Amino acid sequence: MYFYWCGDYLQKGVGILGNWVMPVMSLGQVAEIATMAFLGYVLKSLGWRFTMTIGILGHAGRFAAFAFLPYRK
Repeated sequence: MYFYWCGDYLQKGVGILGNWVMPVMSLGQVAEIATMAFLGYVLKSLGWRFTMTIGILGHAGRFAAFAFLPYRK
């Protein structure tokens, strides 16, 4: 459901033009791929528990931004 509603949120809530929604979402996917590319290094240097804590806080931050940023209809 995240990707289904994300385009609508970016267009109506954030104010991104309709023709820019897909490139912005693609940029987010590239950022996720880059994160996965460095995951092995981060796991080795920081450890499993601290890496998972950072990941959980990252998800909480993303969903907090979606929850608290204004959504204009």
